[in-house]
Amino acid sequence: MYAMHNNGSGQLQVLQQQKLEELYLHIIALEKRINTLEKENKKLKSTKLN
Repeated sequence: MYAMHNNGSGQLQVLQQQKLEELYLHIIALEKRINTLEKENKKLKSTKLN
């Protein structure tokens, strides 16, 4: 994989960049899900205490 030359290394960089972007998007989606679950959890706790 690391033995690629010229155009191959450029393709590897593009692939790595695409994978990195996918990971960032996945992290953003997980953060949104966590925020939603935290809000829901807070709401459930407050109704349970009343």
